[in-house]
Amino acid sequence: MLRPQGFMLRGHSRRRALIGFSLAAVLTGVIGCGGNKPGDSNNSSGQKGGEVSYRQVVSTFYVGLRAYESGGTANPEFNELAYKSMQEVTKLAPEEPAGWMNLALISQVLVQKTDEALQAIEKAKTIAPNNADVETLYGFLLERQGKLPDALTHLRHAIELEGKNLRSRYRLIDTLSQNSS
Repeated sequence: MLRPQGFMLRGHSRRRALIGFSLAAVLTGVIGCGGNKPGDSNNSSGQKGGEVSYRQVVSTFYVGLRAYESGGTANPEFNELAYKSMQEVTKLAPEEPAGWMNLALISQVLVQKTDEALQAIEKAKTIAPNNADVETLYGFLLERQGKLPDALTHLRHAIELEGKNLRSRYRLIDTLSQNSS
C-alpha cells in the first residue's frame, strides 16, 4: 500500500493532508478497487467490463477531494459534500482501506463526527490489520479526541510495525511534546 502523507503534520494545510490520502486511495484503487478492475466482468454496478465501476470510484473520490479542498470554515457547504462523497467511495470500493482512512479523516476534521471517524478507521484496520499508516491515523484521530493514552498505544504500535516510518515517528514525538506539561 502506498503511504498516505501529510495527515499528521501540524500546521500544514488540510489540502496537503487529503492529497496524501488521495494518492493512496486512487493508486491503490487501481490495484484493488474492491476487485472491480477495468475489464472485470464481475462488478457491483452490474455493467459490463467493470470500467464504469472503476470510473465511478475515481470520479466520486475526486468530487470528495475537491469539496474537501474547497470546504472548511470559508465554505462549510462543501464539508458535507466531501463527507458524502467519501461515504460513497467506501460503498463502491468497500475493501479499499484508503477510502475508509479518508472517510475517517474527513469525519473527524470537517464534519466533527467523531464516532463515525472511529468506525471508519476501525474498518480500515480490519481490512489492513498490520498497517503502520492505519495505526498512525488512528493515533492522530484519538489524539484529536483527547484520548491520549489510546493515541499513544496506536502510534507506538505503528512504529513497532514499521520502525523506519518517519511519519509515524514524527506523529508520536509531536503528540508527546504537545501533550507533555
